[in-house]
Parts: sequence; structure tokens; C-alpha cells
Amino acid sequence: MRQIIILLAILAASSHAGAQGVITTVAGNGADATSGDGGPAIDAALHPNGLALDNAGNLYIADVAKSVIRKVNAAGIISTVAGFVGEKTQFSGDGGPAINASIYISSNHNGLAVDSAGNLYIADDGHQRIRKVDPLGIITTVAGSGKQGYSGDGGQATSAMLWRPSGVALDSAGNLYIADTLNARIRKVAKDGTITTFAGNGAIAYAGDGGLATAASLFYPMDVAVDKAGNVYIADQNAYVIRKVNNLGIISTVAGNGAFGFSGDSGPAPAAELSGPYSVAVDGSGDIYIADHGNARVRKVDSGGTITTVAGHGGGGGIGDGGPPTSANVLPAGLAVDSGGNYYIADEGNKRVRKVTIGAKVPGIMTNAGALYFSSTVGGNSPGAQVVDIYTRGSVQLNFSIAASTSSGGDWLQATIAGGLTPALMTVSIIAQPPAGTYQGKVVITPTAPDLSPVTIPVTYLVTSTPPDRPVISNVVNGASFQTGAAANAWVTIVGTNLASTIDNWNNSIKDGQLPTFLDGVTVTFDGMPAYINYISPTQINLVTPAIRSSTTSAVVSNSGAKTTAVFNVPASQFGPAFFLWPNSQAVATRQDYSYAVKAGTFSTLTTIAAKPGDVIILWGTGFGPTAAAAPPGYVTPSDQTYSTNTLPKVTVNNLNATVYGAALTPGFAGLYQVAIQVPASLADGDWPVMATIGGVSSPTGVVLSVHK
Repeated sequence: MRQIIILLAILAASSHAGAQGVITTVAGNGADATSGDGGPAIDAALHPNGLALDNAGNLYIADVAKSVIRKVNAAGIISTVAGFVGEKTQFSGDGGPAINASIYISSNHNGLAVDSAGNLYIADDGHQRIRKVDPLGIITTVAGSGKQGYSGDGGQATSAMLWRPSGVALDSAGNLYIADTLNARIRKVAKDGTITTFAGNGAIAYAGDGGLATAASLFYPMDVAVDKAGNVYIADQNAYVIRKVNNLGIISTVAGNGAFGFSGDSGPAPAAELSGPYSVAVDGSGDIYIADHGNARVRKVDSGGTITTVAGHGGGGGIGDGGPPTSANVLPAGLAVDSGGNYYIADEGNKRVRKVTIGAKVPGIMTNAGALYFSSTVGGNSPGAQVVDIYTRGSVQLNFSIAASTSSGGDWLQATIAGGLTPALMTVSIIAQPPAGTYQGKVVITPTAPDLSPVTIPVTYLVTSTPPDRPVISNVVNGASFQTGAAANAWVTIVGTNLASTIDNWNNSIKDGQLPTFLDGVTVTFDGMPAYINYISPTQINLVTPAIRSSTTSAVVSNSGAKTTAVFNVPASQFGPAFFLWPNSQAVATRQDYSYAVKAGTFSTLTTIAAKPGDVIILWGTGFGPTAAAAPPGYVTPSDQTYSTNTLPKVTVNNLNATVYGAALTPGFAGLYQVAIQVPASLADGDWPVMATIGGVSSPTGVVLSVHK
């Protein structure tokens, strides 16, 4: 009966909010190498310095590590589409498969562009060429003779000389623009293949604003972009500016004052200081994004001409995935913008490609307890302190401040913390006892990052003159196996007397996916950290444990002013694997369609079919330990990603190894793991012992899986 209560009482979760856009990694694992083709892009090694997107949502990456071009498809799988791993200084490959061609990436930024037909253009700067890869994967040269220098205007682009061409862009008519970096020019290749100089007179300087672009001086242009109106933008790297050439051919500066440095946010972009702008991109609304490499930031110029930092904070700290982009650490070398306005960063400093999803909501500050409850008896000792985990989802760290206050009963509440940077543990305690009554207070946690809302934890304090009888704990057991012990983020059952004054469950107490830390005046703490209470009765409490960090944990039950006379010490671990049970000690097992894999006749009102040899089934349990991506403590498991265990458990059926496909927390539930296995095909009919081992801990013996051919 206890397990049925546990399994049926867990409710679904909901998501949480914030407001600035969210930064995540879409490719790269941080290693400076080229590896991972055929697998998830986030597991691959790369060193990106240029990006492009096509109409199908494929992402192309200029990978400096081995001078190749990589592609991440819409499913997140990475592959190499141009270049080979090997010596690259010798030019080769035109007319054949691009993956057999030599690509030589040698600049701070190497531009990529894709036209509406799916042709990929590559700034092959080391070979003084612009290359094209068609949809069939065949590579050709479309500009540059391979000789270093400046020549060829008015003739075919393939006969012209370029000098370290670092950026490429296309306009809506199919004209190709080239940042011919060391020639200090922007070159244009018309659809008929003719090349001309579009901007720059060859003099290496910053001059010419207000006049014809062809008469202006550029100072090593690194990148080029075109908006939907046909305006051309130039990342003029060593001039520390972004310049614009309008449809009349007139050049102007739209960002940067020509001085090296960082300044100007929230003001006019031409008055700001930039530091080595490596790349420029323009979204569909005309907003300009700048890879301000030397300042370790991405900056944006809006349609009103105001510049702001939209990603990066100047360097240092964790990379910041999962948080607001302005709290992240980025070193941008290339940019691209998709049709939805989301932008991608070639973060060459962190060896990753990052994505900022516009409109996504940053979780901001989160806590493992949505509300706290304390109780004591008039003249008795103060209730024990409770510990609250303050954290953020993802790797981003946020600074914050805390403040405790009361609205009745005087000054009885205190909150303390060491430092003010997530993750952190906050201690909330009662420092005075008012007369008998119920009093309210709160602790407010305020993040310092912009656009993030404070978190308020309501605090209730009950002071009673007539408490109930003291709770007595007789045992603390795993909620599936009922063996003594507790594991982190796992189901536990406390048995005893006077544990509660009523019977209740958490069905009406889960708010926005956050689990309750008290029910009807009942609280349970483990080492001072509140547990999540699912069910209470005078003789039983079912709960999900908080984080447990030691080999022994101390449990305390409080009930409306009465608490256990002493702590109850319980063996504890990060792991305590156990399967929930059907009748006759059968492991709770379902097929992939969630039909029961249980012995025929187990339930009188249901038709049930035992597992067959070779079946793929799901075993349901608790205590399988931490997950690779940490699920938010104190919440039902969200569905935004798969929260898989750090390592796969080993599962045996009748001492035969089962194939384990995965083990993960179940979305919409709390503390509930599902383990997908294939039943060994050699098993005969019978009720066979099933056991799981993870983290060096095995599930209890005596549990069976019914198998019938």
C-alpha cells in the first residue's frame, strides 16, 4: 500500500521563467581538436572562428583546429563537409568532393555564407581564394587565382588576386561580397563572375566617411554582412569600427569611435569604443550584431542606433550555459543569425558554438524550497534551522543578496549565507519566540543580473501552547525496498508514532512544479535541509529526500510545535537503487507503450502479460543517483531535456546481463527513475531474480521479473 501511495501521488511539473534570452552550447565540448563526426555536436571537439546558417537550419562552422568546415544538421549531428585532416598549405581538390579538398584556415575569422540554392561559400584565406561547395558536395573556386596580391578588377573573379580574404556575404540578388583583408578592400563578385572593388582604396587607414566607399580607406576589414535592404556592413578590425555602405555607395560609421577600448553601452553606437571587431551580422529587423573579440562580448546596435552588450561580460568565470547571455563567458570570433532572430557565436575562446535563443526565459535564481514552516512550543527551545539551496540551472553563476523580514510577531527571523554567488546554502533560523500564535515572514533573494526577478520564500512560524504528542521515529527506509537507509533525491518512508495529526498528501500543495516542504504543520529535515513531503499519517510519512552529502544523515520530524526528542541517524549514500514492487515481489515493469509487464493474474481486474525473452521493457525505481545534467532540486523533473544517470547501471536477470539502453529521471515526476533494458533472450519461463547495480551499490535481493515466452 505504501508504494501505491508513492506511485500514484506524484504530479506533473511546469516550467519556470526569466527574461533575457538564454545562452547554450550547440557544438563543441571545449577541447581544441577536431573529432566527433557522426555524433552529437555538443560532444565534438572543434575550434570555431566562422559560422553560417542555411534555410533548412543547418549550421556550418569554420573549424580552425584542422582547417575543415563542419556541419551540424537540424538533429544536432555533426559532420565534416569540406577539407580533410592533414597538411593544408598545398592547394588541391577543385572539381572533386569537398571532403577531399585542401582548405587552409589561417585568419582570426574565416567567413562562411550559404545562398538560397544551398551553395556554401568559404573564405579559404590561406589559399587566397573563395571556394564554393555545391549541394552535391563538389568544390570549386569562385574568386581568387591563388596568388597573393591585388589585381583583376573588371575581369573574371577566378583570375583576380586576393590577399587573405577573411569574410564573405551574399545579397538577395546573389552577388558575393568579400572582405579582402590585407588588400584593405571589400570586393564584389557579380553573378556573371566579374569582380570589382566595392569599398576601400587600398590605403590602410580609417578615413572617408560621408563619401564614396571606393574612395574611403579601410584598416584590415575582417568580415562583411548584407541586410535585406542591400546595405553592406564591414567589420573594420584595426579601425575598431563597424562601417556601412548604403545603396548609393556612401560609407559611414555605425559603431565605434576609432579608439581601442570598451565604453558606450546604452548610448549612440558611433560614440562607443570597440576592441578588435572580428565579425558582423544583421538580423531581419536590421539590428547589427558585433563580435567585439577584444572585449569578450557580443554587442548589438538597434534600429535607433543604440549600442548594448547582449552576450559576454568581459571574460572569466564559468561559461554560463543555461543563463542570461550577459552573465556568460564568451570570446567571439564569428556570428550568424537565423530567421527567428536567434544568434550564434563562434566562441573560439571556449572552443564551442553558442546559441542565444531570443524569447527564451532564463530560470534565474532558484531554490530547493518554495516555502518554509517552523513550529515550537511556548517556553520551549527554538526550532532547528533549515538549510535552503540557492542555485541556477545550467553552469551560469549569479550574484545575489538576501533579506529576511517579518510581518507579524516582531523580529523573529534570520537568514545567513557565506558569500553571495550561486550555488550557495542559506541558513534560515528562528532567533526569538513571540507569544502563542501563527506568524508570517519572508526571505527575499535578489539576483544582481539584469532582467531577473527576485525569489521570495514565505516563512510561517507556529508557536503553540498545547502541542500534540512528540513524534517518535522507529525507522527510516527506502521507499521502494523498505530497507533501512536513505539516498539523495530518492523516495523514503518514515515509520513511527505521532508523526502527524491527520492524513494528507501533496496533491494540492505542488505549486508551479515546486514540491512542498511541509503538510499540515509537519516538516521533516535531513541534516537541516527540508525534505519534500508526499504523504502524512500518524504512523507513516512518505517523502523525497533533499541533497544528502554524507554517509550518515540525521532525520528530524516536527509536528505543530512537537518534534522528535532526538535526531534519528540513518545510513545514507548518493546511491540506493531499488525497484518499486508489484504484488509477489515483482519489479514494477512496463513495456514501451506502458502496458504492464507482469505475471498473468497479478491483478484480478486487469489482463496482464509477463515479459518475454528479448522484450525491451522499462523498470521503475528510485535511488539511482545523480544525473549528468543536474535536475533542479525541489521540483518535479522537467521535460526540457533528458536527465540521465551519470553512468549506466548494470542490470541482471537470473544473473544474466541485460542490455541497458538508458536510465533517467522520469519527466513530470519526482525521484522516479526509469531503466530501459532488453530482457536476456536465453531466459526460460519463470520468475527470475532481477538486480541493478550503480555507484557500487546493488538493489535488494528477493525482487523478481516474471518471464514467459
